[in-house]
Amino acid sequence: MSINILLHKSFHYVFKDNKDNSRYKSLNLYFVVIILDIDECEDSHPCHQLCFNTNGSYTCGCKSGYELTNANDCIDIDECQRGRCSRCTNWPGSFKCSCDDGYRLNLTALNVCDSGYL
Repeated sequence: MSINILLHKSFHYVFKDNKDNSRYKSLNLYFVVIILDIDECEDSHPCHQLCFNTNGSYTCGCKSGYELTNANDCIDIDECQRGRCSRCTNWPGSFKCSCDDGYRLNLTALNVCDSGYL
């Protein structure tokens, strides 16, 4: 739980001095606002993977290779369905490109297979 304390100037009050009616006195009145924020992410948060506390609420997020659904849950992105490489294996949160026999993975473009290796 976090506590934010805000000091606000309420108003400026001017009044006559009772002893000397020709003199004026002023008074600044202040009030304090205390905001208690419960960190929903602290213990058992409502998010599937990542939780970010905000003032009065929270926001969910996902690790790389996952996408957020219905504001709280994360599902794996199937990179292979997006045509990342010709021979693709989807892994949770990632993927792996491989090549058929007689080909090797290009070390510069890791999604392209080159022919002719021994």
